[in-house]
Amino acid sequence: MYDEELRKKELKLLIKKKRKREQRDWRLTMKRLKQFQNDSLNHKTSRTDR
Repeated sequence: MYDEELRKKELKLLIKKKRKREQRDWRLTMKRLKQFQNDSLNHKTSRTDR
């Protein structure tokens, strides 16, 4: 019984951590995507300017 409770708590903690990490990763990816889009946009505009 006690082991079961402990395991549940650990699982919850693990899931929480995992979720946090996934969120951070997702945010980073979105940032990179935005940056990439901006870069490509900038390249396009600079090409047309020349």
